[in-house]
Amino acid sequence: MGTETSTNFRDALKKAGLSQIQFRDLVLRLSGSAVTLTTISRWATGKSPPYPCALALLVIIRQLPPEMVASFRP
Repeated sequence: MGTETSTNFRDALKKAGLSQIQFRDLVLRLSGSAVTLTTISRWATGKSPPYPCALALLVIIRQLPPEMVASFRP
């Protein structure tokens, strides 16, 4: 796994206006399954490849109006 995917993940988080913690909380709220902050950090730093569904979720989030994304946050 190259840094391109981790850069894409970090950029996608930023474009979605989400921190790693907010993304973790959103995944939990939407799926009922937890992703650890360690895992998300590894995705962002390139130590592990992000799950394809995590990247897909970020693409979907970026398509939503900002106020809708804000409503997902606890």
